[in-house]
Amino acid sequence: DHREQYGKDEWGADLFTNRYGEYFHGDYGLITIENAEAESDDVLLIVGDSFSNNMERFFASHYKKVLVYDARYAEESIENTVDMSSVDDILFMLGSTNMASDDSIDALREG
Repeated sequence: DHREQYGKDEWGADLFTNRYGEYFHGDYGLITIENAEAESDDVLLIVGDSFSNNMERFFASHYKKVLVYDARYAEESIENTVDMSSVDDILFMLGSTNMASDDSIDALREG
């Protein structure tokens, strides 16, 4: 948590710093968010990038488990990373530059 640094205007002069890393303290190929108190047992898969970081926890309030797959950091295709038979819903939430990138398309193909 860098609230003190933000408040003192000391947090990163570089306008292109990856601020989204603050949500999970880094970038990962797969993040799992679990909610034992969810009213459903459903599992949501979000195929996302840093664009989705700030929204993922909102969806977690409605699902028992939210899986977030980011092709930019995943070491394997989505088929080799996620058990698709356990997924009830899929949401694509990527910035336009990543949605059509070769890396994203390759990662989404069956591995």
